[in-house]
Amino acid sequence: TDQERDQARQAQAEEAERMTREMEEQDRLWRLGVGRKMTEEQQFHEYHQKWDEIGSSCTPVGYENIPWVVASNCAPAQIEEAKSVLLWGAAVGQQKIVLTKEVKRWHPDKFQ
Repeated sequence: TDQERDQARQAQAEEAERMTREMEEQDRLWRLGVGRKMTEEQQFHEYHQKWDEIGSSCTPVGYENIPWVVASNCAPAQIEEAKSVLLWGAAVGQQKIVLTKEVKRWHPDKFQ
């Protein structure tokens, strides 16, 4: 019936809103952690955990949900820090593979 469909839609909307609030809270906590100057290893794991959460979620992803490594108007020191985080634990011979994976993550349209 129409009433049942409306109830189902409302339940889906409420669930999506709950999941969005939960992801926003996780993002807020993640950003606070970054502000506390986590180690490169901690940042590496947090960064990849955020991407895993985005990949397993059915909720739409917005700009604020993306685990940015550095701000768009960052200083050269921040770029070096981002490289350290992204390449944490990668052997010299593996760095190109790691960076290629990141490029594919950020620009999937270039690799179809």
